[in-house]
Amino acid sequence: MPSSNPIDKILHHVLSLSLASLAGARGIDTEGSTTVARGGTGGAPHLAGVEPMDPAGGAYEVLATRYTEICDPVERTLYVLAVGAGGDVQELESEVIESESGVCIGRRPAGLQRTAGRGATRVGAYLANVAQLEAASVLAFDALGRELVQHRAPRPLVERARLAGRDEVRHARLMRRLSARYGGRWEPPRVEPRPVRSLEDLAIDNAAEGCVRETYGALVGMWQGRCARDPLVRRVMTRIARDEARHAKLSWALDAWLRPRLSPAERRRVEEARRAALAGLEEAARRGVDPALVAHAGVPDERASRALSRSFAEALAASGHQVGI
Repeated sequence: MPSSNPIDKILHHVLSLSLASLAGARGIDTEGSTTVARGGTGGAPHLAGVEPMDPAGGAYEVLATRYTEICDPVERTLYVLAVGAGGDVQELESEVIESESGVCIGRRPAGLQRTAGRGATRVGAYLANVAQLEAASVLAFDALGRELVQHRAPRPLVERARLAGRDEVRHARLMRRLSARYGGRWEPPRVEPRPVRSLEDLAIDNAAEGCVRETYGALVGMWQGRCARDPLVRRVMTRIARDEARHAKLSWALDAWLRPRLSPAERRRVEEARRAALAGLEEAARRGVDPALVAHAGVPDERASRALSRSFAEALAASGHQVGI
């Protein structure tokens, strides 16, 4: 039964409005394809290490990569293709070697150097990217806890930030295991150290990363916990979504503590950051999603993403942002 907590009410309300939308995922778009090696006859170039299959007959084995830039996630796939003398092409092997998702996952730390997940499959590479972002969230909450101490925040806020960091350690471990299940290759996040931020900078980051992205990420996790075909993914995402909803409550509690300590001009800039983050969700929702991620990982397809992001923005507007806990 949904909690009486305002954040829980918003999340369950938006989920119930959007669950009917389960179809219409867009597939891989061939726009943005890039060939990095090719072979042929009549002096056509081929790179070292790409050997002709049948030099006399003009058949070659081709190594190529393709970027998928239109749908989510942005991927780079490596292909080994057999090209016959008549121009017919046969795919021999393929491997997703990089995947970077636009889905909101955890709280990103300042100074995060974004790198794509890698893996033998699209799902594995996507989950490797998720695992990396969950590991980055550990660093984000560690930094947040230290900053709250420096700014003399109430002790309960500091403790909640530290607890959230411990949650993210568990999330990263769970996602690494899921990634390995699908052939993903996890890499640790790289984060540049940053000095303690001002209250305004902290509030701007919290408005975008916590009140919008992390809260929406909890909603997406709830969706995945219901819609993923893989029962293990459903169990893991249901567990993670519960924790992420608690982290979202921390973000809104922090927002409520910070707002009275800011000037009117600073508060306006915080609201601008919040609105920009919401607009970013709507923009991301307009991209298609790889069908494999929709099926196996339960990632919302384009139609569902539009419904979720729209209902989420409307629910926040209706609440008047009065959701600090």
